[in-house]
Amino acid sequence: MKIGELDEFLELEEPVSGYFLLEQDEEHRELLEENYLYIPSLGLDIHVGISESWNEDSEGFEADFDYYHFRHSDTKESIYTEQGSSLITCIHNYTGLSWDEIENMDCEYR
Repeated sequence: MKIGELDEFLELEEPVSGYFLLEQDEEHRELLEENYLYIPSLGLDIHVGISESWNEDSEGFEADFDYYHFRHSDTKESIYTEQGSSLITCIHNYTGLSWDEIENMDCEYR
């Protein structure tokens, strides 16, 4: 599928995904969705991430914000994160490619 078709796909499919721990200390924790977007031409895996902070009152972690987390497809090395932008804007900010180029790129939802 093309990146420009992804929103419609996700609305229709309503995929269910778990999370895995990226990093944690006493006050913060970063989780990434197990499902991700693979973009072969860029060699990227893009996960939705959730940043959480420890809450003394509830004695547990609570979500602060979500973000996009880019990882190298082969090495799984963390490359880039961005909060508060759409997926296409994040890809544009990372690559400098135009919105049209990005919308027409092939991708796989894994």
